Amino acid sequence: MPETHSTPISLTVTPVFNLAARGNGSLSAFAADSLNAVVMHSKQCEAQNGGCGPAGSSLTDDGWQGTYGYCAPAHDLERQSLEQLAEDGRRDEQARENGTWPQALLSPADRATLAREVLDWVASHPGHHDQATWMGHRGAHLTEEDVTLLAGNEPAPGIALCVASIVCHLAGWDLRTAPGIAHAIGPYRITRQIGDWAQVLLALTDQQARELWHADNDQAARLLGELAARTS
Repeated sequence: MPETHSTPISLTVTPVFNLAARGNGSLSAFAADSLNAVVMHSKQCEAQNGGCGPAGSSLTDDGWQGTYGYCAPAHDLERQSLEQLAEDGRRDEQARENGTWPQALLSPADRATLAREVLDWVASHPGHHDQATWMGHRGAHLTEEDVTLLAGNEPAPGIALCVASIVCHLAGWDLRTAPGIAHAIGPYRITRQIGDWAQVLLALTDQQARELWHADNDQAARLLGELAARTS
């Protein structure tokens, strides 16, 4: 049976979308932010006025019902969100034609935040970082264990993760390693190879990914520091 652990941890998330939603293969960070702005405006209007626009009422078969008029800020936010979603679609279509899909799905600020969170996680979890294994007991080969780590949970005692696995974990993805398997499992059960998906989340070139995944623990921390300071 897979090993699991259920102690919850605190993740840095936006009010609606966490990094897993932003990097699920269909939404860029910019589209997620624009959708988030629509949702947050709606919540604010609901809290202040009961809804967007001037309040009114209309007579229906069920009696007088509250209505709300046109809200210019809400309209503008919704228009911007639709434009960003359309831009995502155009970008993805072009990327598929060029053979370069998926594109960088997180903004530079998101990627720097994720790199910093990985460094913080390593510092606060002594003994749980080991570049020699995707996820498992120290010194154990990938094919020797079946281990599962759910998003938001702590690894079981004795279980160590490499940087690629920590990236996917902090981005909100479930992890599973087993004989011949090193998977990150995200929204709607989307499944990626851990190394491939961490590379996409951090927008690394193939060479950068090889250097980071094959670095020792100290070298990995240094490379993460460089990523955390990167602004483009």
